[in-house]
Amino acid sequence: MLAPMTPRRVLISLEVLSSEGFRIQFDESGWHLLNRRQLGEAQRDKALALVEKLEECLPPVDEKALEPPTMQEIGEYAAKTLGLRVNHHRFKQK
Repeated sequence: MLAPMTPRRVLISLEVLSSEGFRIQFDESGWHLLNRRQLGEAQRDKALALVEKLEECLPPVDEKALEPPTMQEIGEYAAKTLGLRVNHHRFKQK
């Protein structure tokens, strides 16, 4: 039996887009607001509150799983839970 092939690409970041036009990125250091300078003060506060909600949103823990959830699973779960659209995936070659 052959060993399973390893993926050639690794996810390094995931970008989501809200209905208000807030662009938020998830990478190895967490969630970040991308278009902060383009927003007014009220919009910025609203976007930062959304970033805080994303930070708190984690997928349910599965005790039977051998590995923790991947970055892609965490990002897509948070986006789906809060009704955001996954706009872009960034990968790098192994």
